[in-house]
Amino acid sequence: MSRLRIGVLSAADATNPKTWSGTTYHSVQALQAYCGDIVHLGPYPGNPWFYEFAKNRVSRLFTGKGTNLHNSYRLARKFSSFFSKRLQEVQCDVLYAPAAAAEVSLLETSIPIIGLSDCNHVLISHYDEYKNHQQFSQKEFVHIEQLFIEKCTLLAYPTEWVAHSTIHDCGKDPKKVCIAPFGANLKEEDIPDASLAIRTGKSEKCTLLFLGVDWVRKGGALAFDTLQSLKKMGISAELIVCGCVPPNKFRDADMKVIPFLDKRKPTEKNELRRLLLESDFLLLPTRAESYGIVFCEASAFGIPSITTDVGGVTGVVHNGKNGYTLPYTANGNDYARIIADIWNDEKRYCQLSFTSRNEFDMRLNWKTWAHTISDKCNGILR
Repeated sequence: MSRLRIGVLSAADATNPKTWSGTTYHSVQALQAYCGDIVHLGPYPGNPWFYEFAKNRVSRLFTGKGTNLHNSYRLARKFSSFFSKRLQEVQCDVLYAPAAAAEVSLLETSIPIIGLSDCNHVLISHYDEYKNHQQFSQKEFVHIEQLFIEKCTLLAYPTEWVAHSTIHDCGKDPKKVCIAPFGANLKEEDIPDASLAIRTGKSEKCTLLFLGVDWVRKGGALAFDTLQSLKKMGISAELIVCGCVPPNKFRDADMKVIPFLDKRKPTEKNELRRLLLESDFLLLPTRAESYGIVFCEASAFGIPSITTDVGGVTGVVHNGKNGYTLPYTANGNDYARIIADIWNDEKRYCQLSFTSRNEFDMRLNWKTWAHTISDKCNGILR
């Protein structure tokens, strides 16, 4: 049987590891390795989003409300025209549309479309940044996202949270929705062998890693409070904040701040790898999260994740397997208590490190994701 020709329907550069925080790049690489031959239909030439960013800035300046940067009728029309022409030039058996609602919404084609997303327009209110948009922009966003759902032959989501909503809130046929957890956005050579990743004992100091670019949304204040609570319990602990700079009021001798590490630079990539190998817990009391690739990456390094039961997080972090999720209302003392309970039981901690890595090997990797997509793809093409 000949390999499928998979057209990647993305206005952004799908060969760039930074697109959609690496999810587009790694998912496309997995499709090429395990599903078929990739045909890149994009990227759209130039910067089609420039006008949207300018419009958003002007709108915020004069009204205090913004506009959606990626889902507008203007973009949808541009992308429809561009990709219609591209599809006349190349032959594809199936189209793959990662985070591509604007690309798909107005496109007319008989080729089956596999859409990938981690959220939908019903659940997007989960994020505060979308609540302060102009009403017309919100309506555009909802309509474009609904068209994306309707036009996709198959919708692949990483969690039950969004899959359930798409079926029950958006009216999608359950047979056309599948759940396939994303993998870690790391190159294969950057993933340590299990023998290096799995902890066989506790370190002298309990190192908490807060890895995120948004201090507020990722729950930085709660992470800081957790550090304070652990120290009051008599546990020698430190907090490493990587990816952002906390406000000045958050200062502690046992907190280290690394503003940003660029994976594309060898020295910074190696520093991030060292952090992941030497940290004992990923602490991310996030306030809003559709999925959380960082939890997959932590699992790859044998690190248990301590986080929040919000959005789609429980689709990644399974209690007792690769960490624990706490209620949204939990405070720093609550996070400290679960960490202390695990830390004070060395056997339990080492077992949790082992099962964290096992979750990555069995479930939270792009190979497993690609095999799920391949099975579903074969089903829709029969």
